[in-house]
Amino acid sequence: MFVIFGSTNCIHCRNAKNYLKDLNLYKKTNIKFKYIELNKKYPKKYSKLLEQSNEYNTIPKIFYNNKFIGGYSDMREFINNKNFLKKSLIKNNKNFLKKNFLKKSLIKNNKNFLKKNFLKKSLIKNN
Repeated sequence: MFVIFGSTNCIHCRNAKNYLKDLNLYKKTNIKFKYIELNKKYPKKYSKLLEQSNEYNTIPKIFYNNKFIGGYSDMREFINNKNFLKKSLIKNNKNFLKKNFLKKSLIKNNKNFLKKNFLKKSLIKNN
């Protein structure tokens, strides 16, 4: 799960949040994330996360599975790593993959069926 610490007036913070929303909407991933406004009160458990990024002076401050990964561009680089998206898609779309597998196997079987029927029809036609 991603945790994004940001501010209302920060364009990169909004971009980070919108990027994850768009991935979920258009790429059909199920990337979970929490957006936390730094200028508002937030639970103490998140202050421990922030301590990891003390030397990083800009926002957004983005974490993945409780590990600091950087800002907006660092997050995009992290996500655009093919393995991350592939794992996310496979993990969250198992049903989709199963359906596609079944669809492919049905298509393959139908092609064989059509070939046999075509041969049968052409044999009948020629005789």
